Amino acid sequence: MVVSDDEILYLMNVNSPSEKIKNIIEKISKLGQAIVAIRGNSFSGNLIGTVGLAEDGRKIILKMSECKCHVHLDWGRITDAIIEEEDVGYGPEPVIRLIDKQKNHVVHFFYPKLSIEKVKKGLE
Repeated sequence: MVVSDDEILYLMNVNSPSEKIKNIIEKISKLGQAIVAIRGNSFSGNLIGTVGLAEDGRKIILKMSECKCHVHLDWGRITDAIIEEEDVGYGPEPVIRLIDKQKNHVVHFFYPKLSIEKVKKGLE
């Protein structure tokens, strides 16, 4: 069986984020409290708190500091983050989205108390 370079990189990174994503999460954690949204076709789950990385056995997880809440992610597929604004019913709010190789939005970090400029500056 022949394994492609992409598959090798995926297998290496499945349990741990890349340095680029670690750096982004570190900057996100310094922005303070976020509403972290996980969305699917027919659901949405929100966690509120300050985001960070933690170990959960052999995997790195996205951890909320104020509770035992956490999210397991397939780190091998997450490639970047984008900053946008979204109106979820209270006016435009800045949101940082982790995206995968297909440009799907995987996790959303909403900052309703911050300006888009402050969020962009925080990720520089």
